[in-house]
Amino acid sequence: MITMSIQLRAALILGAVITMMAMLRQIRKRKMRIDSSIFWVLFSFILVLIAVFPDLVYIASSLLGIISPANLVLAGIILILIVKMFLMTLEMSEMKEKLAELARSIALREEREACMSRNRPDHAEEEDGTES
Repeated sequence: MITMSIQLRAALILGAVITMMAMLRQIRKRKMRIDSSIFWVLFSFILVLIAVFPDLVYIASSLLGIISPANLVLAGIILILIVKMFLMTLEMSEMKEKLAELARSIALREEREACMSRNRPDHAEEEDGTES
């Protein structure tokens, strides 16, 4: 059986280590929530798994009819990242809708408060200059 090149194995492990380091750094800076980092932990784990057990890639590539295991690895990474990007786009759309709804709610509340303060008797006396 053909073995995975040492360069590809090193690149996978290096990619996993860099991903984990970047993720942990963002968590420490409180720029990333722990629940959001689960994807990246699993992604890094898969990269290490592929690098340590390259036979899994060979078996999968032969089952799928892909000639080069490296092509399967790269296509798999691209597919995973495209799915992640799609899911993040959905999440961002939901957040934008919630933000617009929140902005509308705040604007309505501020308008109500402004109307209430204009209609308050204390406010009318202050504007006339006649305080009781």
